[in-house]
Amino acid sequence: MSVAGILRAAVRRLRGRNGGGSRRERLFVGEGNPIFYAVGDVHGCHEQLVEIDRLIVEDGQASQRPKIVVMLGDYVDRGPASADVLDHLTGGMPDGFRRVCLCGNHEEMMLRFLKEPFGNLFWFEHGGEVTLKSYGLDLRPILKTHRRHPKEVAEIVRDAVSAEHIEFLRALPVCAYTDRLVFAHAGVRPGVALRRQTDDDLMWIREPFLSKGPELPLVVVHGHTPSSRPVCGRGRIGLDTAACETGRLTALRWDGVQVKLLQTGPRSG
Repeated sequence: MSVAGILRAAVRRLRGRNGGGSRRERLFVGEGNPIFYAVGDVHGCHEQLVEIDRLIVEDGQASQRPKIVVMLGDYVDRGPASADVLDHLTGGMPDGFRRVCLCGNHEEMMLRFLKEPFGNLFWFEHGGEVTLKSYGLDLRPILKTHRRHPKEVAEIVRDAVSAEHIEFLRALPVCAYTDRLVFAHAGVRPGVALRRQTDDDLMWIREPFLSKGPELPLVVVHGHTPSSRPVCGRGRIGLDTAACETGRLTALRWDGVQVKLLQTGPRSG
């Protein structure tokens, strides 16, 4: 089997470990008539995260209604500043704003490696190496010395990564929802009630969700599948605009009546 095939098989094994059970919290966020802001995949783009927060606060500060900022997951990997992103997300927001951070599949991969390093080294091939650089770790000499001893690699990583960051990632809910909206990293299994969705469904799914939509009486706001611009599909809105490649980090504002998009500018050059 090729290296790419081995990696694909490892990802399939990871996705299958959750089985049909639920491990992470689901949050109901529909009380109090809030204005919602949903933010797509950050992937280590700290500058863009700071800028989208500025745009959200500027947009929402005129309203007296509560504001909930839902982060759709994938804060780490690929981009250059994952550690700074997690520092930012573990901080506060101005009065009147509440931030809800959901778990993405990249956070799950990182935690899986830290908990069970055997069989999970493939995280490094999916952006983990760049994440570790943001914590001051050069992965190549570490692997050269410890490749046959993944537990030793994991211990080095755990010593470098902030304990606060690890606890933050462990506590992330897997979705947030109202009577009309579901916020999830990847989407939902079509036609399956929310209470029966597995963590894997909510963090990893693409097809058949992207083609069919939720096939439920609700709208799903999600990230996970990158596109050059936000995507409106059947009962779904995709907000992953590949910030680490384009510089565009996208937020959707929903006040119960109107939808508005906020976006950072494209990366120059």
